[in-house]
Amino acid sequence: PKEIAMIPSSNVIKRTARSALKAISAEGLVADRGPRRVLRFWKTHQTTKNPCIRSGDAFSTAAFVFPADPKTLDGSIGDQAMLHVALMKLKEAGATSVDIMVDGDAGERRALELGLNPIRMPHLFEYPAFVSELYAVKRYRQAVFMGADVLDGKYGLGTPVRLLIASDLMFRRGADAIFLGFSFNSKPDPRLARFFDALHPSIVLNARDASSLERLRKFTKHTNTRLVADSAFLLQPGSPEALPPDLLSWLSTSRSAGHTIVGVNFHPMLFKEGEKDQLASAARNLARVLASVGPKQNVHWLLLPHDTRPKDGDHSTLAQVACELSSLGAPFFFLEQALSAELYKALAMMTDAIITGRMHLSIASLGSTTPVFCFTYQDKFEGLLKHFGMDGALLSDPSALLYDVGNLGPKLDAFIANREFLRAQIKIRLLDVKALAQQVFSEPSSR
Repeated sequence: PKEIAMIPSSNVIKRTARSALKAISAEGLVADRGPRRVLRFWKTHQTTKNPCIRSGDAFSTAAFVFPADPKTLDGSIGDQAMLHVALMKLKEAGATSVDIMVDGDAGERRALELGLNPIRMPHLFEYPAFVSELYAVKRYRQAVFMGADVLDGKYGLGTPVRLLIASDLMFRRGADAIFLGFSFNSKPDPRLARFFDALHPSIVLNARDASSLERLRKFTKHTNTRLVADSAFLLQPGSPEALPPDLLSWLSTSRSAGHTIVGVNFHPMLFKEGEKDQLASAARNLARVLASVGPKQNVHWLLLPHDTRPKDGDHSTLAQVACELSSLGAPFFFLEQALSAELYKALAMMTDAIITGRMHLSIASLGSTTPVFCFTYQDKFEGLLKHFGMDGALLSDPSALLYDVGNLGPKLDAFIANREFLRAQIKIRLLDVKALAQQVFSEPSSR
């Protein structure tokens, strides 16, 4: 919006920012003096006299969203699922338009494609002043913050620091701050602790699984934390008729022949940067395990890419799995066409079980009562399965594809054999899990 583009930033802030550029890298804060300085700017705006707005007439009908990835907004299917749910809930709450924080031209273009108003992210040292001025103009009633898997600093400090600052300053000025459920890994960046500690004590931090909640409580002095579930559990499935015709034909033929349909996902982020030369071996070994397990359970395999981004997307690794399965004569279908988050959920409902390394494919599956077996990374999956009373028998470290292949086959065999028991267990817990996801919106941080 023009009025946002014209918001002035303090000349003092600009001069300070220029003098502090050496503390910033292209990826974010790299020197300890950088976080301290940003924290000081933030606290200055925390104490600025700006009385909270509580009259219903004072709020605009616009809402605000801070995405987990301001560069792409919904580049991953997981981000897309969470964003779609957030937009649905904001519309239900009466929002007539949504402003979204973006970083760069691609983010701005994507916002416009989605019918959202892009707000350009300023330099980090200008950010506290910018947020204060933005709220003074827009007066949002609700502001949504998509922590996803970025709040522990795994992908740098820039995004989590900005997200925490925006949530605090908007809340102090009157907005309901809605943190979507987020993960928190076992090795968070220690420099983030002071930013969590500086949040207004009434802001509720929502951890999307019990393991993340425990880690978060050990990390920060901020005590207003609670267990929720990922908002993607509230996503409505798309229409199966919108799935690719060749996929629907394969599914129908496989079902008519009495085959068990098991989805498989495998991606490069399962291995650390220094181990990615081992991906080809892991992909081949996975295919060999699938080929050995398949005949015992009468399985046809559905290879499911769940992230189609050029970097760290799933197509390249699954293509290697497909090549090996083909050479072994194992029956499979490779879904190469990108789907929406809603259609992935519809597809999950049409499978008997899913083996995956993507958390949001697991959520789409569990939300459809389809059992999952998970290759773990970034401490994401243990807490997710706890929501359903499931244990480590449904988890495997990806390194098993290199060093413990002999034991992986029996694990997958048992998983597929027990799928109906697992489905019944999921059905028992699913309504409670969805209620935890809904709590994020029905009980936001508010004064």
